[in-house]
Amino acid sequence: MDENKPALIVASRPSPGKGFGKRRSKKERQWAHKLEGLLDHEQCKQSDQLHEAAMHRDIPRAMHEPRAELGLPELPSQPSLFQWLPDPVPLPPDPPAAAARGPDLLVAAYKGNTAGVLELLQQGAPPGATNGKGSSALMHAVLGGSLGAVQALLRAGAPPSAANNDGVSPLHIAAWKGRTAIAQALLGADAEVAAADCSGRQPLHEAAASGHADIVEALIAAGAPPSPCLPGRGTTPLHFAAQKGHTACILALLKAGADVDAREQGGSSPLHHAAVCGQPAAAAILLQAGAQVDATTTAGATPLHCACRYRQNGVALVLATQGASLEARDAAGSAPADLALPELRAALLAL
Repeated sequence: MDENKPALIVASRPSPGKGFGKRRSKKERQWAHKLEGLLDHEQCKQSDQLHEAAMHRDIPRAMHEPRAELGLPELPSQPSLFQWLPDPVPLPPDPPAAAARGPDLLVAAYKGNTAGVLELLQQGAPPGATNGKGSSALMHAVLGGSLGAVQALLRAGAPPSAANNDGVSPLHIAAWKGRTAIAQALLGADAEVAAADCSGRQPLHEAAASGHADIVEALIAAGAPPSPCLPGRGTTPLHFAAQKGHTACILALLKAGADVDAREQGGSSPLHHAAVCGQPAAAAILLQAGAQVDATTTAGATPLHCACRYRQNGVALVLATQGASLEARDAAGSAPADLALPELRAALLAL
């Protein structure tokens, strides 16, 4: 026998006892054999715990078990014995019971179960628990519309501005959904009023696009700038409000000092948006606030060009009666009337 190669000594089968009443399966014998090869015959017989570890295929834990606690002498250093075994993998710690309650907290928050939220928090559930997309329990409570759950989470220390993987914060959701009381609670907890998501949209963009004028006013009162621009596009909340015809939001933004002639990357102003989307009331408010009636895009189109091209006759007449030029030419050399339907063209030329 090669003296440099350690001999594998197979321990005799242990006497029947707890866990050894039945004949071991082939896999169990293989695992026991691997473990017993590290020890001599007498040491294996002395350690019921090591045998049990082998029976449960727990080689890493058995190898890490302090030998002094088992009443065994320390083994001499024999590096060659471990050449055929992989490095032992450290066993992961058991998850704390409090962290396991996180998913329950998200469900209770979304369903508006304030009592359930309080109970889970008292049991140690983390108030900042999130799901796989980074959405927190607070975001779930805001989405579900439960002011009580929101307040409970904020009192427990939930971060008011924690955003998900897309950069959306609880205040974004409150502004989008029109949760006025919840938005005020978040602002009272010092939520970031101008937080931007991954596309650059701030809560004020969401409130203006959704037509929630009271939240627009609350955000501006809390310090939100009235004309934030989307990166790479230049779209402001006033563009969104004009596009959707949310006149109350338009008035609130203009009162706060929003730029009535803010331009997007392509040169479109809020008045262009009102013209394209057929919002005559929004167009009238913007014109009264001093919007340039003949502002042009990078393609030379005025709001009247847009209204005629997109068959928005009502907006076209509002623009024309407010002094929009019928002679303006776009980059293709077309006048507004050239793009209009026959009945609109006749009405414009009759002015």
